Amino acid sequence: MSSYRTHASQPASKGQRAVGGAAGIAQDVATSPWLARLARVGLASRATIYLLMGILSLQLAYGKGHKEIDQNGALRTIAKQSYGPALLWVLAVGFLSYAVWRATEVAYGEVGGGRDAKARISSAVRALVYLGLAITTISLVTGGNSKGGSASQNRAFSASLMKSTGGRILVGFLGLAIAVVGASMLVDGYKRKFEKYLRMGEMSGTTRRAVSNLGRFGTMARGLVFMVVGLLTLRAAWQHKPKDTGGVDEAIKTLARTPGAFLLILVSLGLIAFGVYGFAEARWRRTERAAA
Repeated sequence: MSSYRTHASQPASKGQRAVGGAAGIAQDVATSPWLARLARVGLASRATIYLLMGILSLQLAYGKGHKEIDQNGALRTIAKQSYGPALLWVLAVGFLSYAVWRATEVAYGEVGGGRDAKARISSAVRALVYLGLAITTISLVTGGNSKGGSASQNRAFSASLMKSTGGRILVGFLGLAIAVVGASMLVDGYKRKFEKYLRMGEMSGTTRRAVSNLGRFGTMARGLVFMVVGLLTLRAAWQHKPKDTGGVDEAIKTLARTPGAFLLILVSLGLIAFGVYGFAEARWRRTERAAA
């Protein structure tokens, strides 16, 4: 009997060692100075995309139409340039690094932020979004994403869901959730909550004010875009119109139809401001995690 217990305990012991080893590796990755540096590349990549989205939106406001005005449209614009392939590879590495960095926050909490369920869920969503963006970027630069775009894909996916009542309800809840996230961004931007993630003490007074104002304006503009995306998605579910669920692209083009395109100009400048702020964030954001 004693021999049986000894043998039976061995697999459990090995399993515990394997779990402990995996946990140790995960913590090593999370606290790696290289991941912290790569996270800055990811933040700069995100800033590049938002800056270009703002420019494309501003061009639309002044009569220059674009097929797609969102992250996909920005990537396709880069791909058309002579330096496009090289920059796309850099962006892909940045997006992937950002996704991995955010994934570590799911396990260990936000760097410089909270450790509650809300913070971990937010990090998980961001990790998935930027993993998808990394895959899209790699596919585009290798020639595997030449047809279609995120807006048309969103509409096709919504149309497939809306074939059933349950699907329409799900799309409606998704729209409501996105609108709430957008409203939260508006409030957080106005209150300058993003400052807690930055090493503000390392900036000069002038730089601090500039970064704070750019972050406030840019975050509020992002929030407005997300609110419009959410409300359009909610309306599409209510009216059973999948064509209205084009994501950021449809939100920007909806703003373009407002009188004088005033809101579109304001949001475009806000997205440009967020892009510029994003480069400052890549420089001063807290990305390092201390070892436990």
